[in-house]
Amino acid sequence: MIKMTKRFVGSCTILVLGLAAAPALSAQDENQSNIEGVWFTQVTPVNCNPPRLPIPNAPIFRGLHMFSHDGSLTSEAAFPVPSPLRSSGLGSWQHTQGHVYTASFRFFRYQEGGPGLVSFLVMRLVTITILLNGNQFTSFDQFQDYDADNKPLPPGGPMPTSGCNIQTATRLQ
Repeated sequence: MIKMTKRFVGSCTILVLGLAAAPALSAQDENQSNIEGVWFTQVTPVNCNPPRLPIPNAPIFRGLHMFSHDGSLTSEAAFPVPSPLRSSGLGSWQHTQGHVYTASFRFFRYQEGGPGLVSFLVMRLVTITILLNGNQFTSFDQFQDYDADNKPLPPGGPMPTSGCNIQTATRLQ
Protein backbone atom coordinates (compact mmCIF):
# COMPACT_ATOMS: atom_id res chain seq x y z
CA MET A 1 0.00 0.00 0.00
CA ILE A 2 2.83 2.42 0.84
CA LYS A 3 4.56 1.63 -2.48
CA MET A 4 1.28 2.32 -4.34
CA THR A 5 0.82 5.63 -2.50
CA LYS A 6 4.41 6.70 -3.28
CA ARG A 7 3.94 5.73 -6.94
CA PHE A 8 0.64 7.63 -7.07
CA VAL A 9 2.20 10.74 -5.45
CA GLY A 10 5.18 10.49 -7.80
CA SER A 11 2.88 10.24 -10.83
CA CYS A 12 0.83 13.19 -9.63
CA THR A 13 4.00 15.24 -9.09
CA ILE A 14 5.15 14.52 -12.66
CA LEU A 15 1.70 15.41 -13.99
CA VAL A 16 1.63 18.72 -12.07
CA LEU A 17 5.14 19.65 -13.26
CA GLY A 18 4.18 18.80 -16.83
CA LEU A 19 1.05 20.94 -16.66
CA ALA A 20 3.02 23.81 -15.11
CA ALA A 21 5.53 23.74 -17.99
CA ALA A 22 2.87 23.58 -20.73
CA PRO A 23 2.03 27.32 -20.79
CA ALA A 24 5.71 28.25 -21.18
CA LEU A 25 6.12 25.80 -24.05
CA SER A 26 2.95 26.97 -25.79
CA ALA A 27 3.99 30.62 -25.33
CA GLN A 28 7.26 29.86 -27.14
CA ASP A 29 5.37 28.15 -29.98
CA GLU A 30 2.82 30.99 -30.09
CA ASN A 31 5.58 33.63 -30.33
CA GLN A 32 7.02 31.86 -33.38
CA SER A 33 3.60 31.69 -35.07
CA ASN A 34 2.56 35.22 -34.12
CA ILE A 35 3.49 38.56 -35.70
CA GLU A 36 3.88 40.32 -32.32
CA GLY A 37 7.34 41.73 -31.69
CA VAL A 38 9.99 43.90 -33.34
CA TRP A 39 11.03 43.17 -36.93
CA PHE A 40 13.98 44.37 -39.04
CA THR A 41 12.98 44.74 -42.68
CA GLN A 42 14.51 45.25 -46.08
CA VAL A 43 12.16 47.17 -48.38
CA THR A 44 12.50 46.82 -52.15
CA PRO A 45 10.42 49.07 -54.45
CA VAL A 46 8.69 46.92 -57.08
CA ASN A 47 6.33 47.27 -60.02
CA CYS A 48 2.77 46.92 -58.73
CA ASN A 49 1.78 44.56 -61.55
CA PRO A 50 2.79 40.89 -61.48
CA PRO A 51 5.45 39.59 -61.54
CA ARG A 52 6.33 42.56 -59.29
CA LEU A 53 9.89 43.05 -60.46
CA PRO A 54 12.22 45.49 -58.65
CA ILE A 55 12.17 49.02 -60.08
CA PRO A 56 15.53 49.81 -61.73
CA ASN A 57 17.61 52.40 -59.80
CA ALA A 58 15.03 52.62 -56.97
CA PRO A 59 16.95 52.47 -53.69
CA ILE A 60 16.39 49.58 -51.28
CA PHE A 61 16.02 50.74 -47.67
CA ARG A 62 15.72 49.34 -44.15
CA GLY A 63 12.90 49.57 -41.67
CA LEU A 64 11.71 48.57 -38.22
CA HIS A 65 8.16 47.47 -37.39
CA MET A 66 6.80 46.87 -33.90
CA PHE A 67 3.62 44.80 -33.85
CA SER A 68 2.13 45.19 -30.36
CA HIS A 69 -0.19 42.75 -28.60
CA ASP A 70 -3.08 45.25 -28.71
CA GLY A 71 -3.08 45.35 -32.54
CA SER A 72 -1.11 48.59 -32.85
CA LEU A 73 1.81 49.03 -35.23
CA THR A 74 4.73 51.45 -35.08
CA SER A 75 7.07 51.82 -38.05
CA GLU A 76 10.41 53.50 -38.66
CA ALA A 77 12.41 53.64 -41.88
CA ALA A 78 15.97 54.52 -42.82
CA PHE A 79 15.54 56.10 -46.26
CA PRO A 80 18.62 56.67 -48.36
CA VAL A 81 19.72 60.27 -48.78
CA PRO A 82 18.51 62.43 -50.48
CA SER A 83 14.92 61.76 -49.56
CA PRO A 84 12.09 63.69 -47.98
CA LEU A 85 12.16 63.58 -44.20
CA ARG A 86 9.77 61.09 -42.60
CA SER A 87 7.90 60.89 -39.31
CA SER A 88 7.27 57.69 -37.38
CA GLY A 89 4.52 55.51 -38.81
CA LEU A 90 1.46 54.67 -36.73
CA GLY A 91 -1.20 52.10 -37.53
CA SER A 92 -2.74 48.74 -36.76
CA TRP A 93 -2.50 45.07 -37.71
CA GLN A 94 -4.74 42.02 -37.64
CA HIS A 95 -4.49 38.29 -38.17
CA THR A 96 -6.59 37.22 -41.18
CA GLN A 97 -6.07 33.44 -41.38
CA GLY A 98 -3.33 30.85 -41.04
CA HIS A 99 0.03 32.60 -41.44
CA VAL A 100 -1.44 35.68 -43.16
CA TYR A 101 -1.71 39.12 -41.53
CA THR A 102 -2.74 42.54 -42.79
CA ALA A 103 -1.62 45.91 -41.52
CA SER A 104 -1.72 49.58 -42.40
CA PHE A 105 0.08 52.64 -41.11
CA ARG A 106 0.46 56.32 -41.94
CA PHE A 107 3.36 58.70 -41.68
CA PHE A 108 4.16 62.28 -42.67
CA ARG A 109 6.76 63.24 -45.26
CA TYR A 110 8.35 66.67 -45.13
CA GLN A 111 10.39 68.76 -47.55
CA GLU A 112 13.33 70.91 -46.61
CA GLY A 113 12.76 74.61 -47.14
CA GLY A 114 16.20 75.91 -46.33
CA PRO A 115 18.56 75.58 -43.37
CA GLY A 116 16.54 74.28 -40.42
CA LEU A 117 13.19 74.75 -42.18
CA VAL A 118 10.84 71.93 -43.11
CA SER A 119 7.26 71.89 -44.34
CA PHE A 120 4.54 69.30 -44.86
CA LEU A 121 4.83 67.43 -48.13
CA VAL A 122 2.36 64.50 -47.96
CA MET A 123 0.84 61.95 -45.63
CA ARG A 124 1.50 58.40 -46.86
CA LEU A 125 -0.76 55.41 -46.21
CA VAL A 126 0.92 52.00 -46.48
CA THR A 127 -1.20 48.82 -46.58
CA ILE A 128 0.57 45.51 -46.07
CA THR A 129 -0.25 41.85 -46.67
CA ILE A 130 2.14 39.67 -44.67
CA LEU A 131 3.00 35.98 -45.00
CA LEU A 132 4.61 34.85 -41.73
CA ASN A 133 7.10 31.97 -41.65
CA GLY A 134 8.36 31.51 -38.07
CA ASN A 135 10.86 34.29 -37.34
CA GLN A 136 10.69 35.70 -40.88
CA PHE A 137 8.04 37.25 -43.07
CA THR A 138 7.58 38.49 -46.60
CA SER A 139 5.05 41.16 -47.44
CA PHE A 140 3.55 42.97 -50.39
CA ASP A 141 2.97 46.66 -49.63
CA GLN A 142 1.02 49.33 -51.46
CA PHE A 143 1.29 53.04 -50.69
CA GLN A 144 -0.76 56.11 -51.55
CA ASP A 145 0.07 59.74 -50.77
CA TYR A 146 -2.52 62.19 -49.42
CA ASP A 147 -2.55 65.99 -49.30
CA ALA A 148 -3.02 68.16 -46.20
CA ASP A 149 -6.82 67.71 -46.50
CA ASN A 150 -6.42 63.89 -46.52
CA LYS A 151 -7.33 63.60 -50.21
CA PRO A 152 -5.44 61.12 -52.42
CA LEU A 153 -2.88 62.73 -54.71
CA PRO A 154 -3.14 61.90 -58.42
CA PRO A 155 -0.21 60.31 -60.27
CA GLY A 156 2.41 62.58 -61.77
CA GLY A 157 4.97 65.02 -60.53
CA PRO A 158 8.61 64.53 -59.62
CA MET A 159 7.93 61.75 -57.06
CA PRO A 160 5.51 58.83 -57.26
CA THR A 161 2.30 59.38 -55.27
CA SER A 162 1.52 55.66 -55.19
CA GLY A 163 3.45 52.45 -55.60
CA CYS A 164 4.42 49.08 -54.21
CA ASN A 165 7.17 47.42 -52.21
CA ILE A 166 8.19 43.92 -51.20
CA GLN A 167 9.52 43.54 -47.65
CA THR A 168 11.57 40.71 -46.22
CA ALA A 169 11.80 40.76 -42.44
CA THR A 170 13.53 39.02 -39.55
CA ARG A 171 12.23 39.02 -35.98
CA LEU A 172 14.48 40.91 -33.54
CA GLN A 173 12.38 40.27 -30.40
